[in-house]
Amino acid sequence: MGGIPTCAGIAPTKTLANLCDHFAKTYPAFDGVVNWLELTEDRRMKAMAITPIKEIWGIGQRTRDKLQAMGIQTVLDFARTDATLIRRRFGVVLERTHQEINGVSCIPLEETAPERQQIVRTRSFSRTCGDLDSLRAAVSFHMADAVRTLRRQKSAAGTVGVLFHSARFSGRVRIMPSLNSNVCRMLAPMCSHSPARPSISSIGSSSQASTTRRPASC
Repeated sequence: MGGIPTCAGIAPTKTLANLCDHFAKTYPAFDGVVNWLELTEDRRMKAMAITPIKEIWGIGQRTRDKLQAMGIQTVLDFARTDATLIRRRFGVVLERTHQEINGVSCIPLEETAPERQQIVRTRSFSRTCGDLDSLRAAVSFHMADAVRTLRRQKSAAGTVGVLFHSARFSGRVRIMPSLNSNVCRMLAPMCSHSPARPSISSIGSSSQASTTRRPASC
């Protein structure tokens, strides 16, 4: 009987747990599970020494480029870098990541995900599309999907934007006359003629909207 392969990383911090998950996926010898607390110090150092900094959760391309320019190439290099230097050059956010890599928990566990202030759905057609019905169908599908998320958190949207693009970007943003989560009202102004092609839809809910308890129907 087949199943979905899964991996797990266990560690005292979120960043280390993410790194352990990477080890579990990369090295078959771990059999899909890596517990940081069960690794010897030598094994931890070896694993960090052969892992590039791009695998550290929270470090993007630009930060990575700057770190590499400083000679920081691996996770171990990053862990051994002076924390004061990290804070001075990159700020408190990366300093927290640095502390997390060194086993100090700085990112709390969220048992309940916070309500979203913005819901974005981004998709592209497999090929250039100029058919209006296809564009309408795509916007309708992704708008409805975004609205389901909006309703689950019992919020109402204050702004809806749809962005179409091919070679150039052009966008349409509509401020809703009243906060709502009615997909029909949201779609109505978005289905006019447009020469653009792939679609991106987003729904923005303000802090006021996130506390609105208004059931929606279509």
